[in-house]
Amino acid sequence: MGKNKKITREDYNLNRNILIDDYKFIYFFIPKNGCTTFKKHLLNSIGEENYLGPIHKFNFSFAPIEQVNVGYPNYMKFAIVRNPWSRLVSCYNNKIRSLGFTNGFFLNGVHRGFRRFGELFYGDMPFNEFVDAVCSIPDSKADGHFISQLYWLTDFSGELLPNYIGRLENLDIAIEDIHQKTGLSLYNMEHKNKSRISTPYTEYYDENLKEKVREKFAVDIEVFGYEFEPYVDITQIGFVDDAFRERLAKSKYLLPILKEKCAELEMNHKKERGRKNERIAVLEEKLASSNKNLTELQAIANIENSFSWKITAPMRRVASFLKIKS
Repeated sequence: MGKNKKITREDYNLNRNILIDDYKFIYFFIPKNGCTTFKKHLLNSIGEENYLGPIHKFNFSFAPIEQVNVGYPNYMKFAIVRNPWSRLVSCYNNKIRSLGFTNGFFLNGVHRGFRRFGELFYGDMPFNEFVDAVCSIPDSKADGHFISQLYWLTDFSGELLPNYIGRLENLDIAIEDIHQKTGLSLYNMEHKNKSRISTPYTEYYDENLKEKVREKFAVDIEVFGYEFEPYVDITQIGFVDDAFRERLAKSKYLLPILKEKCAELEMNHKKERGRKNERIAVLEEKLASSNKNLTELQAIANIENSFSWKITAPMRRVASFLKIKS
């Protein structure tokens, strides 16, 4: 299967899936939910096991979001969700480092992808301030690592995109279901990009922080059935049925999600118009410069073709000869 042409950030954010036709599935990847591990394994399935570049820069094929529910009727369309409290702790440990830490991915202790938020995030910031910062950013402007998970799993009309939803907390069940449905073996996946910290996520929270995260990610908590405490015997969602879709459609949190998606779409359109206007301005400047050069060259050509220029040619040659002699 061939790779797609290079896509823009807006295409990436709007579609946010990987299409593997050979196995007839579409994977909706969500950051901090094992997507690095899945992507690495999927490279092998398309014959790119020797790829050594950054995994998140590999140009997988994708299904346009508007075609997912109508153009792939026999495909397994799956996503992996995660406890929102656990996911946010993982994000914190992965994106915030000690003050002064700088390399290709970090600048002064903050992941470079977060620098667009200005001084909101900083190296060595405590977890409670990180939570406050995340909670102050709407989904339409949020980084993918702390955006609501459902945000990536619905189209612009509120329709659910995946027909299978697994949980990171019991990934083995999802791996088995994916294998049975598609034939793709994920049994030997090695977890990539693990958190550096072994402290249980529950120890990061007091009651106040728990409630802030509950409010921020209310849609994920309600729709996917999460609570703060880890499940002892977690129930998987699995293949999506009509009852689940109906519960989603009736959720009071769906409308805010759609408003945020529309806000992002409008921002992307404005950015694209701005880029087009910038490109047009550059082209107009180049055109004006070319026209000026053309006018000057035409003026020179007109002089050289004129009668007076031709009859004075001998005099110019004599003058040039005398200048050289002197």
